[in-house]
Amino acid sequence: MDELVKELEELTLAFVAKLETAAEEEIVQFVEAREAIVSRMKQSEYSSEELEKLGQRIQSVLSYDDSIKARMMTLKSEASAGLMKFDQARMQKNAYEANYAWESAFVDKRK
Repeated sequence: MDELVKELEELTLAFVAKLETAAEEEIVQFVEAREAIVSRMKQSEYSSEELEKLGQRIQSVLSYDDSIKARMMTLKSEASAGLMKFDQARMQKNAYEANYAWESAFVDKRK
């Protein structure tokens, strides 16, 4: 388990170091890698002594969760704003491109 916790710590610290510039794809890769490590940890059996010993290290890894979540929410807000902007532009385009009947014509006559 010590190796898995060490791997989790290294992964988390490396990601947190580049957190402010991390793109969506990097966050997805981090979450998937972290999930794989946690799954391996769950599959292993550990004594209560080992869990106590590693508990502090695990808590320190979990302390970064708030900043990671904050970055994820920032990216979500940016993506949402971009989608809203795109939808607004599409609605404006549709408003100007009304369906006109080009086959008909009006003729003005002088009186």
